[in-house]
Amino acid sequence: MINLSFILRLSMEDQRKCKNCGSAISAKFCPECGQRTKLGRLSVKEILSEFLSSVFNIDAPFPKTLSRMFFKPHLIIKEFIEGRRKSYYAPVKYMVLCLFLNLLLGEIVGFDPIENQRSMDSRTLDEQSRLGYQAGEFLSKYLNYFLFILPFSMAVVAKIFFWKSKYNFAERTALGFYLAGQFIVISIVPILLSRLEPRLFHLMFPLSILYFTYAIYNFFGMPSKLGRLFLSLLTAFFSFFGYIFTAYLIALFIILNWS
Repeated sequence: MINLSFILRLSMEDQRKCKNCGSAISAKFCPECGQRTKLGRLSVKEILSEFLSSVFNIDAPFPKTLSRMFFKPHLIIKEFIEGRRKSYYAPVKYMVLCLFLNLLLGEIVGFDPIENQRSMDSRTLDEQSRLGYQAGEFLSKYLNYFLFILPFSMAVVAKIFFWKSKYNFAERTALGFYLAGQFIVISIVPILLSRLEPRLFHLMFPLSILYFTYAIYNFFGMPSKLGRLFLSLLTAFFSFFGYIFTAYLIALFIILNWS
């Protein structure tokens, strides 16, 4: 005879195990992996709900990170480095999401970096100048994708000017990813303004240098405020210059070999 109570007990025990990692569970979330214990059949509604709640919910890390990155970027980055990994969006994820939102906005407003560049320059170019101009156009078109160079450029340059700093390469790179993400956010304003006047697009560069200087000044400790300000400005400028220069060389190499 089949023991119904035994089968029921086995079924209940199976339900008390996490479907993700198999750990024993007794609450709404698994103590090992954090997955919800009550899961229904996967649906489009659930996928969208998970995405929206994790990104755009008012208590989610992204809005909190985005707002504080404007005024206290150094505190967020220091706290993340020191261990508060759940309170803020991770640096690489933050940059990637900012990039996605920037590209989405560009599509909505119809911003074309190539057309914007051409509207500012109507010169007649010789062959050598045309090659450089094509590389510049390629760089303008794919500028956001080249941004992954910026965090590493900042990590190297920061080590040169703040060589006594306690932060290692990975931690300085985290600084770079956060600031690169915010650079993308800051560039939204010049993109919108360029619809009125194409030359206003170039405001993104001085605005970004000023923001980088502010963030770097507060991130690195140094007794002399004037000296720290000067080194912060140099770090911001040469980090940006290193990123643009490296990206331009890559663009030129691509134009020469694949055009």
